[in-house]
Amino acid sequence: AVSACTIAGAVASHYWASEHENEKAKKMPKWPVLASLKRTLRFHLGSLIFGAFIIALVQLIRAALAYLDKKTQSLQKTNRVVRIAMKLVQCCLWCFEKILKFVTKHAFIQIAIKGSSFCTA
Repeated sequence: AVSACTIAGAVASHYWASEHENEKAKKMPKWPVLASLKRTLRFHLGSLIFGAFIIALVQLIRAALAYLDKKTQSLQKTNRVVRIAMKLVQCCLWCFEKILKFVTKHAFIQIAIKGSSFCTA
């Protein structure tokens, strides 16, 4: 999370600098990656933690479901509906986690570029 936001911030500061070399030197920080890391840690750390927490929560639910799946193996051998329902929920949670990771990564980039919070990004 911190690396994606830092890199996006450094690239954005270079992109939004003036096109003229004289003005670009004035607007560009001397160490753009370090300046972006400082901005990320100072202003955006809470948003990054919130985004990482959401992903961790989904992963915790998937782990709990995997534990439940392991404990109900004997029931799944006898009841086909339970086995199909378990696999369906696992598949849906896997897809949800992948989509959430994609959206969160792009939200981190928007946070670095615009300086907005996680929910608005």
